[in-house]
Amino acid sequence: MTFSGDMKLLVDSGIVSERQAIELMRQFGGIAIYIPFVSGELLKELVMEEYDGTNAKEIAIKYRCSERMVQMILNQKI
Repeated sequence: MTFSGDMKLLVDSGIVSERQAIELMRQFGGIAIYIPFVSGELLKELVMEEYDGTNAKEIAIKYRCSERMVQMILNQKI
C-alpha cells in the first residue's frame, strides 16, 4: 500500500508498520490528533533514566527542552 503525508512519515520512519498505519486510519481517519512534545512527569522520568553524568546536552536536544531544564530536573528543583 502507498501512504502519503503524515502516515508516510510514520511508516517510512519505522515508528509504525503498514498494518498499524492501516489500523490507525480505520480507527482515527479524519480526526486531527495533536502529539505533544515530551513534558512534565514523563520528561522527568526520561531524564532521570537516560542521564549518564555527561549527556545533559544530548538529552535536551532529544526532548526539545533546554539544558537548564535537564539540570533542574537532575537537581530535583522542579
